[in-house]
Amino acid sequence: MIGMPVKPVDVNKRALLKNCIFLKKKRGGGRGEQHQQQRLKPNIVTFNTLIGACDTVEQSLRMLASALELRLRPDIITYNTLMHICAKTGRWEKAIWVQRHMRSTNISPDVHTYNTIINAFKAAGQWRRSTAMIGYMRSVSVRPDTVTYNSVMSACAKAGQVEATLELFYRMEEEGEGEGLAKDVMSYSTVISALGQAQMWGIAQNIFRQTKKRNLVLCNSMMAAYAKGYQWKRAAELFATMQQESFGPDLFSYSIMINAQCLAKRWAAAVRLYQRMKSIDNIKPKAVTLTPLLKILPEVEKEQANEILRDAQELRISPQRLTSYPHRHHHYHHHHNHHHQYITQ
Repeated sequence: MIGMPVKPVDVNKRALLKNCIFLKKKRGGGRGEQHQQQRLKPNIVTFNTLIGACDTVEQSLRMLASALELRLRPDIITYNTLMHICAKTGRWEKAIWVQRHMRSTNISPDVHTYNTIINAFKAAGQWRRSTAMIGYMRSVSVRPDTVTYNSVMSACAKAGQVEATLELFYRMEEEGEGEGLAKDVMSYSTVISALGQAQMWGIAQNIFRQTKKRNLVLCNSMMAAYAKGYQWKRAAELFATMQQESFGPDLFSYSIMINAQCLAKRWAAAVRLYQRMKSIDNIKPKAVTLTPLLKILPEVEKEQANEILRDAQELRISPQRLTSYPHRHHHYHHHHNHHHQYITQ
């Protein structure tokens, strides 16, 4: 067995029993604490729960060491929970160690195990390791699923590797027939977002048109790709279509469309859309909405500029997001000097 990289936590038996009692009560037990203390003993389910509650990888590994010290046998849930904590923190080296320790106890990793390791790679920017994992999974007779491919594509997209993302997307299509792989909305959304970041809106549009089921995330991804490619008319057409759908545009839809108008130097249209968004009860402006508007303050009317500034101040947007510009209205600086100070401080 592979040695533990940390010492067992100093587990107090009474404290563990207290946790067992708490968990039992949460599940509806109610026979009295003293009686439960006599009957309940910590088992691997207890430790799985405690591991899942850990904040750091080190804490979770100490819990594993403690379980082993008590001669408890970890199960696949134990190891998958450990790797989930590694993934959240980008500790891919620890995730690999957990997987090796798992094998040393004759527990075979499943597809969820490897998907979690891929997420650890993604969090650490290790996109090459993510792509290699697909081949490794096949070598150990674990079939990659849709989540596997989506996670690897997401890792590549996050690292700005557009070609790798696109290649995986088409590989998924080629291998899908024989292996039961099916591209879902997340598959399309990931590749469209990656293409959008690279301003390859034409390819993104072709892929978007292949989709049979569309949702808010997918439409927002395509609209963002149009915006990045300075295709405000296409973005506006999609935005109008979304307004007829059951899901409708959300905060990010409006923010993307406002940014598209700003990039196209359609400043009045951007402000009008912002004001329309503010009139909707369940949508409130956030920093993502105001950031492009703050950059066009010199181009909008004084009252509109003041409104945008007030909203930014209410949201406590950091001064780093704000930029000082000479306004086209000469009297703006004299009358609104306190706003100008807020921008440049």
